[in-house]
Amino acid sequence: MNKILIAEDNAVNRELLRELLEARGYAVDEACDGQEALDMIAQNQPDILLLDIGMPVLNARALTEELERLFGTRENRDLPPDPPHEGDASGKTRAAGSSK
Repeated sequence: MNKILIAEDNAVNRELLRELLEARGYAVDEACDGQEALDMIAQNQPDILLLDIGMPVLNARALTEELERLFGTRENRDLPPDPPHEGDASGKTRAAGSSK
């Protein structure tokens, strides 16, 4: 099972992301600050670290697609696709740093 560490200072954001990822079969650890994240990385050796989910142009669908791309498989193929998010009518996201 792929292990993910969430480093996020907002408890509500951490809980939301943890629930989303665990529902898709990922093992999730949480850190509420940078030092705790560094300690947990050394101790638990996660496969991936997610920092602060309040980043622009990233939504739950883009996150799921990127995790699947990085891990190379879709562990839960029977799950329905994520619904489009408000403000994301086309279902597409812009690359970070994109001006259009």
